[in-house]
Amino acid sequence: MILLLVFLPTAGLFAGTLVHRDTVRVYFRQGKANFDPSFEDNAARIRAVGSHMSGADRVRILASASPEGSRSLNADLANRRAKSIAAFLHKNYEFQSSRLQTRYTELDWANFEELVDADESIPSRDKVKAIIARKDLMALKRMQGTASWNYMYKNLFPSLRSTFLVFEYDIELKEPEPVKVKAAVEPWVPEFLAAPVALIDIPSSRMTGSAVAVAQTIETAPSPISTVLPVEEKGEVYWRMRISDRYLKTNLLFYPLLLPSIGYEYRFANKISASFLAYYSALDWFTSDTKFRVLGIQPELRLWTKSLMFRSEWFFGLHGNFGWYNIALGGDYRYQDHQQGTPAYGGGLNIGCRVPLFLKEDTRWGIEFSLGAGYMPLWYDIYYNVPNGRLMGDKQIVYFGIDQASINLTYRIGRTEIKGRKRR
Repeated sequence: MILLLVFLPTAGLFAGTLVHRDTVRVYFRQGKANFDPSFEDNAARIRAVGSHMSGADRVRILASASPEGSRSLNADLANRRAKSIAAFLHKNYEFQSSRLQTRYTELDWANFEELVDADESIPSRDKVKAIIARKDLMALKRMQGTASWNYMYKNLFPSLRSTFLVFEYDIELKEPEPVKVKAAVEPWVPEFLAAPVALIDIPSSRMTGSAVAVAQTIETAPSPISTVLPVEEKGEVYWRMRISDRYLKTNLLFYPLLLPSIGYEYRFANKISASFLAYYSALDWFTSDTKFRVLGIQPELRLWTKSLMFRSEWFFGLHGNFGWYNIALGGDYRYQDHQQGTPAYGGGLNIGCRVPLFLKEDTRWGIEFSLGAGYMPLWYDIYYNVPNGRLMGDKQIVYFGIDQASINLTYRIGRTEIKGRKRR
């Protein structure tokens, strides 16, 4: 009997990764971002996923809002809801931040569409469905006050104030061992050929008609085929575009002059922002003959570019200067805007950059450097630099040169983003 070992080529056919998903939706009160486990049985909804959810490899969090508020308000509200859910999971189920993926959208159109499709009592339902098909938020808002809006506000909108959680578990499929099957083959063979023999290479010149070399070797061992089945994750792919940042700032260079400042910057497009800095001081600089008493403002319009160095952002600016002043530098004279009613004004161009203050990926703190030059017409009075010193005269000049220098400490107080989705 000859036993043949047959290796079935199954190895690798099941290798790869399988993703198992558990989903749950939780709800928020109108206008609220804090997650309340007792509201709408939220805690029970999460527990229903099962005790194994703490072993999830990642949790995708998609938060949304109902359409009553403005776009920026809804986006900010949804963002805070996503962060609130992430904090709840981190505190109560020990999910690390690396496993929590938060996203937000001002309105969950897919959920809205399902709610409308399931409710045939909505007035002007076809019009609402057409708006959903276009994802036209402004057209939806224009329905406020109508019977359709009032019905949806009462019956549908509460379900849109929600967050959708997806718990994902990666299941590794290992390659199975090759399956060995013993097949019995019982042909008759002479006893002397029962064992395999090597093939003898006899030159044809030495072979005779009666001399036959017979050799047979049976060997079957196919190499296993390794095939990794890729996991294609179907569904919704999100895109995100930042449309505005808001910053508070102060110029550190002014503080040695006892001149505090406060500024605000609004970045209303990816590459354009408007900045406004105000500064004021009524103090002497330690002695009565040295002072930098100023009330001024510096508006600025900026065009931003990006650099890969230290995650910095560079900008080119068009700035203005406007202010009243009373300045003495310790010499014989003091200089003040003419008749205390002729402020300095002017403007120019500047260049600068902003870099993060810390190495965190999304730090709110930053340092901003800027230097600018321009022109400034000046008309000022000259006084003797003594208490109640008398007027010596006045002077008018036009100044050209450095008129702006700053090292600003900045803090981002808000960010507004547009998020969308598409199917693939």
